[in-house]
Order: sequence, then C-alpha cells, then structure tokens
Amino acid sequence: MDDQSRLDLILTQARIAKAAMTTELSLSQEQLARNLNQAQLALEAIVLLADPDFHNNSTAT
Repeated sequence: MDDQSRLDLILTQARIAKAAMTTELSLSQEQLARNLNQAQLALEAIVLLADPDFHNNSTAT
C-alpha cells in the first residue's frame, strides 16, 4: 500500500468517525451507542493506519 492509499484510508475512516459522532435528537439510545462504537472502531483504524510500524509489518496490499 502506497502512502496516498494509506492517506485515503485514513481520511475515509475520519469521515466515518465524524459522521458516527454527529448526534441527532431523534436517535434512540441504541443507535447512539452503535454510532459511538462505530466512531471508536474508525478511530482505532486511523491509529493503526498512521502507525509506521504497523504499516511496515502489515501484509495487507
């Protein structure tokens, strides 16, 4: 994976996190919890994608 692809993935995950953290008054507690979980997973993906050690040791293409 080249640097541009990795950056694109990071930006995509950031958009997912931002959208998931946007709260609406009409959402149920279950949906809010699901959104928070989705945001957390997206942020964890960002951390992994930004980590050079993970990038260098990853077998993903």
